[in-house]
Amino acid sequence: MFSHHPDGYIKIGSFTCSLREFLIDEPAYSLPSGMIGRRYIPDKEHLLYDGTTEYAQPIPWAEGDAYLAKEAVYLAAHVARWYLTNGIPVADVPDGAFTVIPARPGANYVFEAGVWRAKTVAELSAEKDAAALQLQHNKAAIDACLEELFAFVKNPTLHATVGSLLLAVITRYKSKLP
Repeated sequence: MFSHHPDGYIKIGSFTCSLREFLIDEPAYSLPSGMIGRRYIPDKEHLLYDGTTEYAQPIPWAEGDAYLAKEAVYLAAHVARWYLTNGIPVADVPDGAFTVIPARPGANYVFEAGVWRAKTVAELSAEKDAAALQLQHNKAAIDACLEELFAFVKNPTLHATVGSLLLAVITRYKSKLP
């Protein structure tokens, strides 16, 4: 199957890459004007879509068959562009050649997002401690807000207006944050 997903990824068989990387290998590829995606399954379907409607296209699609036949070539080119040297990814791909869509991470997301390295136990522990400290600060700030609100409930004469109550709550909240 050949798929050009609107999120900027191309899937050719089991290989997935960003549209920008695909265009390095196939600079002539493009979608017709107004279209945001394409799906081609040889001998079954060939669809273009504009975000609301799918449009059937002729089968076979010669370019799609050619792209599918070159799946191994694209994979080899991808590997040649991205390889590890001393644990650091090195690429000859021009800046901005990869599109990262965090909401839909694909198989290549780890390299494209730059999160290619596993974190050490010390790094994970430090992140956990920092998150726990932030949580303690947030809890203390919310507790201070609630104290101010409960004090007002017990004695409504503390604040003459809603605005002064809000100001007091915000002040107490900010006083507890680092």
